[in-house]
Amino acid sequence: MPNVIDYQLPLHLIPKIESNNLLYITQTLNQIGEECLLVGGSVRDLVLGIKPHEYDLTTSALPETIKSKFKRVFDTGILHGTVTIVIDNLSYEITTYRTEQGFSDGRRPDSVKFGATLDEDLERRDFTINSLAYDFVSQKLVDNHNGLHDIQNKIIRTIGDPIARFTEDGLRPIRGIRFASTLGFTISPETEAAFNQTSQITSKVAVERFVQELQKVLLSKSPRLGLQKIIEYQYFPIFTSYKPRDQPNWDLEKLFEIAPKECLGLMWAIAKEICFSDTKMTLQKNLYRELKLSTAIEREALLFGNLFPVLLSYSSKSISNFELKSNLLSPIKQFYQSQNSESLPSVWKFLIDFFHHFQSTIADQISRITRDQDPLVLADLAVNGEWIQKSFPQAQGKEIGTILRAILEFIWENPEKNSEKKILVHLNSLDSLIK
Repeated sequence: MPNVIDYQLPLHLIPKIESNNLLYITQTLNQIGEECLLVGGSVRDLVLGIKPHEYDLTTSALPETIKSKFKRVFDTGILHGTVTIVIDNLSYEITTYRTEQGFSDGRRPDSVKFGATLDEDLERRDFTINSLAYDFVSQKLVDNHNGLHDIQNKIIRTIGDPIARFTEDGLRPIRGIRFASTLGFTISPETEAAFNQTSQITSKVAVERFVQELQKVLLSKSPRLGLQKIIEYQYFPIFTSYKPRDQPNWDLEKLFEIAPKECLGLMWAIAKEICFSDTKMTLQKNLYRELKLSTAIEREALLFGNLFPVLLSYSSKSISNFELKSNLLSPIKQFYQSQNSESLPSVWKFLIDFFHHFQSTIADQISRITRDQDPLVLADLAVNGEWIQKSFPQAQGKEIGTILRAILEFIWENPEKNSEKKILVHLNSLDSLIK
């Protein structure tokens, strides 16, 4: 029998339209004698006072029954009893109660059996904190596995035998680490003890699934906690040929706090600097490509990977505006312009915060340069290649590019002279450049 308890969830955290839709789905299925409850991470988040970002439902109804009762229903995992109901252009994933048997690939059950009870369905889940279910109609909480206790005591614990749970899905240890990082929880000793014993199952996990979890660790409140566990239990060597440092460079962990979360490549570059040696990485061979990150994230990570030595070297000395623009600000602006990204203001703030962290006056230089919008790339110049050809007909081909580069370097030192007239005066004084 389900362990049903009275517990007042902060339902005000759910937007009214979502709350109405969840109640409508529940009542619709209840009217035909079927159970339907909110389950998993959304219930956990509500207990923690966090607004859920998605709402998953579990039900006694078969997928065919669900399809017959709602207008817009899509198969999203039909073999495992999962469909998605769409109401008001909002999606709700709903899965039929099931039991599972056999996990030969370390990820998916070899067979799924419907017709299970709510108790059986909750028992197949990974961690106690994700095993809570909530009935929107009766407003009762189902807690068969002391999930409420573990949430209140900030503990990550598997449901039942951890080796059995991890054998069913080799990603679960990584998920446990991710929950510890994102929630600030502690992994129970018996759960953590099963990590090493099931690493051969984790080795069956697709790298993309590992990366999804690791990226959430990087964006969490405690990236260090997660990265330490991943290094300690030697999960990196399962998914990449790059060997982690024996002693991670935790001096840089502060960067996770100040880096803009939308710049995922930057977050990965920080993780690489902390966890891995200074092995040279190229566009053809690098950590990010082995982890199968998207091309955009890979390129952003490589950009900052190449710039970190510059950043760190500048953090302890004074440099000229020219050097700062040439070696740091110009490459960064050029990259984000080429990506049509709107993240540049956030990156400037990151650089300013970075140098403030290291108590460098360079932060003030960057603040002034970006505030005044000093020209940093060719597109910022008051002239272009067409103007060069018109003003100096004798300039041809590559020579035009050389001239533009010389102009840019002149303007880096003299931003106030970024006008056609002043640039022309400068070029006419350069006999060796214009012939």
